[in-house]
Amino acid sequence: MKYVYSTLPFDQNYNLYQNMPDGAPLLIKSIAIKGGAQVADGTGFNLVTPLGVVTRLNDDEAELLAAHPVYIKHHADGFVSIESVREEVEKVVGDSMKLPDESEGAPVTEASIAKIAKPKGITVKAMGQDGE
Repeated sequence: MKYVYSTLPFDQNYNLYQNMPDGAPLLIKSIAIKGGAQVADGTGFNLVTPLGVVTRLNDDEAELLAAHPVYIKHHADGFVSIESVREEVEKVVGDSMKLPDESEGAPVTEASIAKIAKPKGITVKAMGQDGE
């Protein structure tokens, strides 16, 4: 059993294809890795935004995933990691992984909008429960 840790804010399907005799690709397997890092998990004003998530795979799936070109890029960028041992997500993410920024798919925050707006003289204010 292997564990894939992800700091991606969205689920990722790594698709494996086989070429048909006519050259058309045929989907033979899809390996789904859960996302959800930095995405609010809940409703109302008591929100949890996890640093990362973990997906369990069997050894064969992990071997296929490790050779997938998109996984290799995501791993090189620090967003996913295959591990043999299940650990607390925060420990794995904090030790060796990167959280994406807005240009890489992370949710937009008040602070990230303010960085863009302030030089243009635009004031940014988050709305509270009372609409102000």
